[in-house]
Amino acid sequence: MQKSALFPLVFGLFIVLPWLLAAQQTQANGEGASPDSPSIRALRGPEPIVDITGAQKTNTIQSDIRAKRNQKHNVRSGHVFQEPKSAEDEDLGQIGDPPSRLSALPVKESDTIVVGTVVGAHAYLSGDKHMVYSEFEINVGTVLMSSGAVSVRTGDTVEAERIGGAVRFPSGKTVRFRIYQEGFPKIGEQYLFFLKYGADTEGFDLITGYNLKNGKVEPLDGIGFGSDARSQLPFAKYQGVDETTLMRDLQKALAGGVM
Repeated sequence: MQKSALFPLVFGLFIVLPWLLAAQQTQANGEGASPDSPSIRALRGPEPIVDITGAQKTNTIQSDIRAKRNQKHNVRSGHVFQEPKSAEDEDLGQIGDPPSRLSALPVKESDTIVVGTVVGAHAYLSGDKHMVYSEFEINVGTVLMSSGAVSVRTGDTVEAERIGGAVRFPSGKTVRFRIYQEGFPKIGEQYLFFLKYGADTEGFDLITGYNLKNGKVEPLDGIGFGSDARSQLPFAKYQGVDETTLMRDLQKALAGGVM
């Protein structure tokens, strides 16, 4: 998996691993801060929500597959989600390293690349209730690469997941989590998605993507966390460019060109 295999993330209002401490220090220093204004949150994309009680809206995934996906995110930290005491505690937007190791067009890290529209989004608790992840349903419009264990075709609907989401408590208070600088795709909008299939959970990991709207490109990742932080990510090169430019470069990358 793109992130869960690399970063054993532990969520909650508590101190965890050294790499997380470093990330929190970065935020304290004002670098890459993630303000929670409506305009910034709109750029970052909304977190799907799951109730801490376990009641969650679900799709048609079989129960055994859902159990495997939940179990994959178990961290068994000994800590459970805690209700936030104040509004400042509700947004823990920084919980890990940004995806700076990826190239702007991560063809090598992907086995499936599609243009598709997001038709659903749901959050789920891990099996041990110590982590939250989000799953996005994508209706595939164009297949640009399909080299994984599952062949994807135009018209298919596939599920792609990301670590993070929002956990809602009975009081109505909500705590939000995400990998630092990663966005969540919006329902009803079209994206170029880079995906990686996981045979164990029969679903895809969402590596990165680009929103395609009115002929222009908006990176999925690095948005709404401060312009300085975003400029350090490789995806920024396609901020605001024409969609034709992105697709031309992608075809070069697929053909083996260096981007």
